[in-house]
Amino acid sequence: MSESLAGRVYILEIEGFTLEEAYQVSPSPVFHILQSGRLEELLALPPRYTPHQLLSKCFVGGFPEPLLMSRTDPQAARLWFESYIATYVNRDIRRLFPNLLFETYRRFVQMIGGASGEQLVLARFAEALGVSEPTVRNYLTIMEGTFLYRTLPAYLTNVKKQMTKTPRGYMRDSGLMNFFVQNLALDRLASSHYLGAIWEGFVINELLSGFRHRLLSVRSYYYRTKARAEIDLIVEGEFGTLPIEIKYASTANARELRVLETFLR
Repeated sequence: MSESLAGRVYILEIEGFTLEEAYQVSPSPVFHILQSGRLEELLALPPRYTPHQLLSKCFVGGFPEPLLMSRTDPQAARLWFESYIATYVNRDIRRLFPNLLFETYRRFVQMIGGASGEQLVLARFAEALGVSEPTVRNYLTIMEGTFLYRTLPAYLTNVKKQMTKTPRGYMRDSGLMNFFVQNLALDRLASSHYLGAIWEGFVINELLSGFRHRLLSVRSYYYRTKARAEIDLIVEGEFGTLPIEIKYASTANARELRVLETFLR
């Protein structure tokens, strides 16, 4: 279109199916509770999904086709991911960026898929690919702009000299990351050493999608000190600043959550 439509449109970013959509359950009250500020009500919420449902959704992701295929034909779902990456690089990217080094970009997509949840040290990728850091930064911009990847900037509001400033990133779709790291069966995911990173990205995407679908504007960060104290997600909105620690476990002890207390202080 030749017109910008500035001031006449609302741009809503629609991602893959969320947990609510995949299992056709009622909207979660979590986001309403956050808006109200009555955070103690979160403690009284009953579980909405079984552990198997959560892990299954984390395994297959939110793309409609593999989500539906996985229930009847897991092999077809794997083939879909393989075809998706092939057509994404060979058709979409080739058309949008005709001067790009396509094979190098494909290798970058594969590499960063396996590095989901890690800090984005561009020099490491540049050295492995044999290209410059500006080229890697351009590749990263393309992945973000084509909705494969999400970068979380470091939270730097206070005590900047003691904070890590390097951003961290996640694949937006957990099913796609499972494909990249060759977790091709649900029973392999539970024992994979990538599970922590996949689970973090999955939960972050569910939370940020939940805010977006309710038209709630939030800013998202991660927190890491130079002493390596980390919080996986910091969300800022009208409700204030909310630190969120993400664990794949049935329980959490006080020591694991101590960083939240430190952050609040």
